[in-house]
Order: sequence, then structure tokens, then C-alpha cells
Amino acid sequence: MTAKPAPIEIDIHELIAGRWSPRAFSDKPIERAQLHRLLEAARWAPSSNNLQPWRFIAFDRHRDEAAFKRVFDTLAPSNQKWNVNVPLFICVTALTLTPKGEANRTAA
Repeated sequence: MTAKPAPIEIDIHELIAGRWSPRAFSDKPIERAQLHRLLEAARWAPSSNNLQPWRFIAFDRHRDEAAFKRVFDTLAPSNQKWNVNVPLFICVTALTLTPKGEANRTAA
């Protein structure tokens, strides 16, 4: 990955300073083990009341081109331009009700 540290005036953590949004992606397939590690880390992220309301749906171009294309077609044309080569989309959803059936105010 290319390093593009932010020009900073106040010392911040190197991971934050090094964060950037690329607009060019590889079309190289994502290894299943790598995807599982990514999703497992996301699953364990802290949440309000330890509810972990999120669910993840992976759309892998190399495993199901038709499903991937349906997701791709939902993108705005300006976003399609810079996502044309991505091998994977991950859709993040959230349960909006708690186990008690109440609105989960922090799901968003």
C-alpha cells in the first residue's frame, strides 16, 4: 500500500495520519481466510450495550458475478467510476431493534 501521511500540525497517532482514501483499487481476488479475518475483527468491534447489531454481507466478484453486479448497479455513476475494478463489496447492515423489541438508538 502506498504511504500518504497527512500533513499535520499536531502530533497524532501514525495510523490516523497515514489514513487516506484511495480511488484506485486492485482487481485481485480476496483470499477467503483474509476476508474471514476482516469480518471477524468487525464482528468483535465494541458496541452500545454489547449488542453487536451489525451484520455483514460480502459480494465477491470472483465467486458470484451476478450478485456482485446487482450491488455495483446500485452505486451512483460517480462511485461506479472508481469502484469498477474492486473484487469485493461488503454491505453493512444493523438490527434496529434490541432483543426486547425496543428501538436500538445506537444501531446507526
